[in-house]
Amino acid sequence: MLVDSTNKLAPVGAPRTSNPLYGDRKLKLATFGSNIKSGCAITSGEGALPGDWPTSLRIARLADAMEFEAIVPVGRFRGVGGETDYGGTSFEPYTFAAALASQTEHPMLFSTSHVPTIHPILAAKQGATIDHVSGGRFALNIVTGWNKIEIDMFGVPMLEHDTRYDCAAEWLEIVKRLWTEDEPFDYEGRFYKVAKALLKPQPLQSPHPPVMCAGGSPKGRHFAAKYCDIVFTGFERRATKDDMAKSVESFREIARTDYGREIKVWSSISSPVGVPIRWSAPPSRSATACSCCRMPAWTAWSYRGRAMRVALSNSHRRSCRS
Repeated sequence: MLVDSTNKLAPVGAPRTSNPLYGDRKLKLATFGSNIKSGCAITSGEGALPGDWPTSLRIARLADAMEFEAIVPVGRFRGVGGETDYGGTSFEPYTFAAALASQTEHPMLFSTSHVPTIHPILAAKQGATIDHVSGGRFALNIVTGWNKIEIDMFGVPMLEHDTRYDCAAEWLEIVKRLWTEDEPFDYEGRFYKVAKALLKPQPLQSPHPPVMCAGGSPKGRHFAAKYCDIVFTGFERRATKDDMAKSVESFREIARTDYGREIKVWSSISSPVGVPIRWSAPPSRSATACSCCRMPAWTAWSYRGRAMRVALSNSHRRSCRS
């Protein structure tokens, strides 16, 4: 689940009003990792997400009914092995987003894209298609590629850490130019060369769909601050509220001081896996959200006015208001 820490619009381009990212709520909510078996938990425990389409679809419909702002899939191609084989069973993010586009009406639909695994022309084309199918709700989450066993599957070299961000900058430049330029263009960089590149139709959103990156290293933070609309950041386990605020502000300061930009900063909240949650009050904006009764593997959130007030209870099915 993601929390957006700012509600300021990006200073360039027209507001992308079709995308809930640019709505007026300061607290933005999203599901994270609903395309992968067991979600983001390395577990074989009872109640873990089974990694099947019916469950992923029910989660998306619940998020839609509760007007969550986004659905963010994880991009994985190979598991870690062992008893859980975490990451071994997952749905591909672009096709996952396209499938959910026809099944939802409200949330922004991300594709998590590993730069070495897809050419920027194909990524731009797929993203534009999803933006049209979803009515202007597509968003791109860039990952530079960190898991060598996955990169080796594609037969491409595993670049040095900072070099991966240089490659991602070229990749993203080509994607954005395809999304925004009306005439064919040539591009020759260190990593990519394209000739007479052109994309039609371009995305519905103007100037282009939002882009997110979760760079945590100094190189990654500067990449995200310079090129992305949203940055995803984590906190130390024992971080205080003040520590978190300083971390968020330091990210914003890089964007403002070094690149003259305003960025949105998101982070995560973890919830127990497989623990049923009872509505402490009906959802304030959706009477249909209690479809979670048919989802023993998923966690439902009870809230009013976007405040998350949850009550853990093993009597969820008896007490739910569906």
